Amino acid sequence: MVPHARKEAPALPKAEAKAKALKGKKAVVKGSTAIKRTQSYLTYFLVAQDIVALEATQISSKESSREKQA
Repeated sequence: MVPHARKEAPALPKAEAKAKALKGKKAVVKGSTAIKRTQSYLTYFLVAQDIVALEATQISSKESSREKQA
């Protein structure tokens, strides 16, 4: 006689769902760190440009208010 291979008991659907969710969370965490790194560099340069633009608008608004007063 040939010995029969032992079959594994089927996993519970709830356990499978938890394992799948955990795997998805790990994938998101791994991917989000790479995205944050690239965005942080972009944000840095964009903020620097925005500060210059804000200063330019503030100067122009001050000049226009002085012209109205005069």
